[in-house]
Amino acid sequence: MDQIEQAVMYALGPQVDPSLKAQANSYCEQVKNSDEGWQLCIQLFMKEPKALPEARFFSLQVVENTLRNRYDSLDAAAVQYIQQTMMEYLRREFVDNTNIGSEEAFIRNKAAQSLTILFTHVYPTVWPSFFKDMIALAKTPSDTPSHEKAADFFLRLCISIDEEIARMDIPRTREEVIRNTHIKDSMRVGDIQLLAAFWFDLLQEFKSTKPTIAQLALKNIGSYIAWMDISYVVNDQVMTVLYELLANEALRIPACECLADVISKGMLPMDKLNMLQMLNITDMLPRLDLSEPEFVEYVARLINALGTELCKIYTEVSLPAEGKAAAWTMIEQVTPYLLRFLANEYDDTSSAIFPFVNDMLYIYKKQKKQQQPLSQGQHEFLVSLLNVLVVKLRYDDETEWDADEDEPEEEALFFEMRKVPRKKKRERDLLYVEKKANLDRTEPSNFCRTYCHYR
Repeated sequence: MDQIEQAVMYALGPQVDPSLKAQANSYCEQVKNSDEGWQLCIQLFMKEPKALPEARFFSLQVVENTLRNRYDSLDAAAVQYIQQTMMEYLRREFVDNTNIGSEEAFIRNKAAQSLTILFTHVYPTVWPSFFKDMIALAKTPSDTPSHEKAADFFLRLCISIDEEIARMDIPRTREEVIRNTHIKDSMRVGDIQLLAAFWFDLLQEFKSTKPTIAQLALKNIGSYIAWMDISYVVNDQVMTVLYELLANEALRIPACECLADVISKGMLPMDKLNMLQMLNITDMLPRLDLSEPEFVEYVARLINALGTELCKIYTEVSLPAEGKAAAWTMIEQVTPYLLRFLANEYDDTSSAIFPFVNDMLYIYKKQKKQQQPLSQGQHEFLVSLLNVLVVKLRYDDETEWDADEDEPEEEALFFEMRKVPRKKKRERDLLYVEKKANLDRTEPSNFCRTYCHYR
């Protein structure tokens, strides 16, 4: 074990002789790929007094690599040994108080990753009580110094598990997809309800005393909502707290993100419409303090999520007439906020609402194709939309046009925001908005000058 620790330090040392560093790296690779390397490393990780942090981190890397790539080479006794050792580590860190404050955050994060890989192999068959055991560890007495660390670790572990079994943007093998589906199905039987309840308890407990932990609780709710029962979150108790947090300066942005995740959950059209009607987001918006630009951007993202979901519902062919009417009523309630955020002086806020704008224009195009006339409200919206676009497309009066200089970063970002990938589509969309708004192209005071400059 001491040899491994020494090799790690030589491999990482900035002033170590290159030949010695190469030997150390070679030895570390041998340990990583050997059959018994994980056993030596797990002993090094757990030894007292603690090894150097870099060596302990390397030890967890080796254990994680073995679990991820060579799990089939482990027998039942080896798996049980790793499981018991990890539980011993967690109890030592979060139940016993002798080592409080001594553990580095990056070690705890790596421990969470290693435990996550172990979880994918042993849950629910070998370790069916995994989540109950983790919750029990996190429920250390609130008057102990380890309580906050235990709650923080538990929430990070849950995030790590969701990323491993549910993230849609990570490539998976067919075997991994089957494994992850089985794990999620097993969690839905009972554990996910326990988790949702405990996340909410932690949110309530730490929202005033430790906002960073409350943020992790919100992140878990927002992440897991995509594949857990919506009723665990969309209920009077949880939603009341989420709406209250929108007035909490430390938590209003993560609360906004959590609400957007709830809104974006995949559901049947009528079920989604009923949920959105119950949430009544537009009734809550006037009460928000929108004086801080960063928060305004996240509120715009929330409105974008709401608007795109409503447009998706409205264009669903199977939706009954009364559902379509209800969806359009809600869209009309949201469009004033679309215009407000699109007109915002900060381009990030304006860009956040672009998908909603595109969906609205798609509805109007489809309506035109079906030869359905615009209502007065639709006409007024298009006029307002065009006026906002003219202002947003306009270059700043102080812009300096110097072809000999490199394009400034701010100007490049602005150009990126105002352009559309396909020029013909861009011109066609603008001409369509212009036509529907009944603007006279020959009148310079309206659209002509800005549109010609935009081309």
